[in-house]
Amino acid sequence: MVKDSAALGTLDPVVLQTMKRYCHIHTDQIKKSAGYLSNNVVAPFETFIPETLDSQTQVQLKTAMVEKLSDADKAGYIYIYEVNDPSKLHPEILEYKVGRSYKPIQRVGQWENSCRSQRHVVRYIFPGPPDQIMLTGMMRQGKPAKFCHRLERLIHLELADLSLNAPYLDPEEKDAVHKMATQPRKQCIDCKKLHQEIFSFRQAKSGPHQGKEYEMVKEVVDRWGLFVNEFLSRST
Repeated sequence: MVKDSAALGTLDPVVLQTMKRYCHIHTDQIKKSAGYLSNNVVAPFETFIPETLDSQTQVQLKTAMVEKLSDADKAGYIYIYEVNDPSKLHPEILEYKVGRSYKPIQRVGQWENSCRSQRHVVRYIFPGPPDQIMLTGMMRQGKPAKFCHRLERLIHLELADLSLNAPYLDPEEKDAVHKMATQPRKQCIDCKKLHQEIFSFRQAKSGPHQGKEYEMVKEVVDRWGLFVNEFLSRST
């Protein structure tokens, strides 16, 4: 029997159509794999994949780490934009737009013109200088990251799990409001497109992640950026 897909497939029906799903036998076999081997250097899976993630998400991340690179894996940047929608029903839900672009700074203006009911605040661009300033007119980009399509894929798989399953929340906080906020994505009321890069997170009321939802998202980007730079780049 084939198990349910990873969280990203649940949130995004487009991704679900192409996502591989594994039976419990293959899932168990993949879960036993220890690490990614690149030029005789092993990257332990446990270094990059948190054990708190759903088992199907862990399997999808492992397979994405070892899959052969394609022609689509070009250089580029990963951006994090905070999406502010004054009309949203649940103000305790934070939304971040996380995706790839070769011109991430210009993308803000494009979205502001096409999606006027939302405000996009630039929080982070990867890679970027250590003294990065997220202020219009002062933002600078570093050298583009290699294999940005693969990097985005890894990031999206983990963020979808954090959004849907919320392992960062205390158990009592995973209530009906959170479930309402993680329904499958719908078309934008402005541009009529399905924004595949937007992830919703319930604000933690207690615990180590209270008030640190952005830092949680940024850590995911930085960690997978490290994997791509330090290990995936060795395999080419």
